[in-house]
Amino acid sequence: MQDPGQRRLQIAEGDRTATLNVVPFNDDMSQLMIAGHAGPGEGLTSSLVVQAVLRICKEMSKHCEVGG
Repeated sequence: MQDPGQRRLQIAEGDRTATLNVVPFNDDMSQLMIAGHAGPGEGLTSSLVVQAVLRICKEMSKHCEVGG
């Protein structure tokens, strides 16, 4: 599911889902909020979704960090 107007994307794989919301602060900074469940044996910061987002950030030469 994607909703460009609300800057929201929802993805699913099997019985796992994740929702990503983009919250823009200004032209140079946005916050990406990810809500979902980590899979079996995955910690919150090692989930497949978080790792995919960090990989995309790196490929785009953007600074991204995982918050608490």
